Amino acid sequence: MTILDKYVLRTFLPALLAAAAMLIFMFVLVDFLQRADKFMKLASDEVWGAAAEYYLYRVPGIFVKMAPMIALAAAMLTVVRFLRTHEHTAVAAAGISLQRLLLPVFLCLGLLMAFSMLAEEFIIPACGRRMVSSETRLERDKEYGAHQVADGLGNAFRMEGFDARANRMREVMVNIMDKENALIGEIYAQSAHWVPGLSYGEEIPVSTNVLGEFGKWVLSNGWYQGYEGVRRAGPKRDFGPDGWYVVSDLAPQIVFVEESLSMCATFAQLRELVRKNPLQYHLRVKMHNRLAYPLGIIIVPAIGMSLLLMKQRFNYLSTVALTIFTASGYFAVHLLLLNMGNVGQLNHVVAVWAPVLIFGAGAIFLVDMIKT
Repeated sequence: MTILDKYVLRTFLPALLAAAAMLIFMFVLVDFLQRADKFMKLASDEVWGAAAEYYLYRVPGIFVKMAPMIALAAAMLTVVRFLRTHEHTAVAAAGISLQRLLLPVFLCLGLLMAFSMLAEEFIIPACGRRMVSSETRLERDKEYGAHQVADGLGNAFRMEGFDARANRMREVMVNIMDKENALIGEIYAQSAHWVPGLSYGEEIPVSTNVLGEFGKWVLSNGWYQGYEGVRRAGPKRDFGPDGWYVVSDLAPQIVFVEESLSMCATFAQLRELVRKNPLQYHLRVKMHNRLAYPLGIIIVPAIGMSLLLMKQRFNYLSTVALTIFTASGYFAVHLLLLNMGNVGQLNHVVAVWAPVLIFGAGAIFLVDMIKT
């Protein structure tokens, strides 16, 4: 490592730490103000402890989501310092290319990308159970409307309402799947309530849900219809109060917590969820996004730094504005295509990888265009 490399790192790393601290703090502050009424419903001696627990276990997830913006801010601060002190001119006069000047920054961004991927694979799943319990603490008195969710066994629950206080579903339809992800039964019930734990001797199923605890959804007043392939097998069987149950790992506290089955899953568990729920398009999008989103940590700062170093072609302030506009465009296109992929309007591969390929090609072109 040369003296120049060490100097660039001494400039970039403090900027990276400052940007991370500032952006994460701003995110937490805004989110806390939005949820303040929920925290205030807790006992006065619980408010700050609940808030600290709530955000402590979310910091890794917040960091991963904001990592491209953090990287962009740190890279821009670094390049702006070089421009203000004309250090880039001295480097160019010494026969060193500006691409070589930025090499330590790109190496750090690569390490940041790797850390982001490792955090999603190990740190966030490890925090998952506490994340869910802290959110459940805030939402425990809430009543929800219509919702659809799948458990870690592949069974799909569609309900018209859910009472978090009583742990009870209303007007629920359950599709029962076998190990090969084939439909073997359909159940309708007017209500369902949760009974934790399994009876002695019952086999513990293989689940892809790292957060749920096994138990039974006991269904009342409905019917069961068996299936063989795509055909119904036999007549409907009616049942009364507490007349049927479904073994599941969809505990009440994770029915309406989206992170439970996707955000807090490892890549292998997410892939298994995709296999068990082939019609859940958002799971396919999320699995591919695990690989694609961290690339923004390199792509977005590369575009920003390139535009700033080409400032001789633009007004300085307009270049900063163009950089921010371009980065905003990347995130806007990324979010738009993800939403289309989540509802099946766009192929999940195209939805996830198109922004990366388009803006990635632009970043390579701009870096190559930097004048030395």
